[in-house]
Amino acid sequence: VIGPNGAGKSTLMRAMIGLVQLDGGDCRLQGEPLGRWSMRERARLMAYLPQNTEAHWPLLAARVVAMGRLPHLSFWQRPGAKDQQAIDRAVELAEVEDLLDRVVTTLSGGERVRVNLARLLATGAPTLLADEPIASLDPYHQFHIMEIFAEHARGGGSVLVVLHDLNYAARFCDRLLLMDRGRSVIQGTPCEVLQPEILRRTYGIDARWIESDGVTLLAPLGRHRSHH
Repeated sequence: VIGPNGAGKSTLMRAMIGLVQLDGGDCRLQGEPLGRWSMRERARLMAYLPQNTEAHWPLLAARVVAMGRLPHLSFWQRPGAKDQQAIDRAVELAEVEDLLDRVVTTLSGGERVRVNLARLLATGAPTLLADEPIASLDPYHQFHIMEIFAEHARGGGSVLVVLHDLNYAARFCDRLLLMDRGRSVIQGTPCEVLQPEILRRTYGIDARWIESDGVTLLAPLGRHRSHH
């Protein structure tokens, strides 16, 4: 999901997981209205990485990652071997082994995102939703996280990501929804959506596609002067 600031991207994502009350229409999970699923059932099927990963409690990062297994445990049930296996795999995928003994309130913004990504992956949920997951990351970890999401999709899962970086959207996403002022502007493949004229109207920028070492990139050229 892409679009200018204030387009409604985060609100759409929060509505899809039941955190925002709908004014109309409905959201369905596996063909059933969202309200028919319990919170625990939803949490097993959909995992959400919010835009704000600010830590309020001085928990160890390892504890935060392990919280991803809570939807699979009853009250006061301790994680079992299957849970630990899921946690270990998530830690390895997110490459956060060196952060596990750190208190999350001492981590940088990018480090907290990576720890919360591991929590997301530990759930084992088939559908992953992430709101601007790469905004505070360095280039290496931006690529890494998008590769994790792409691999999850190739393995049969579903991924919905809110992005501001149009190149990452073009390179990693199969389909894009462009929003503006709370409405859908266009849906389609990256090539169909990221057209220069469409970007002029919605973002107020001039851009063009270029080829570099066999990779097609979207090059923003500057603000479109007549945009208001």
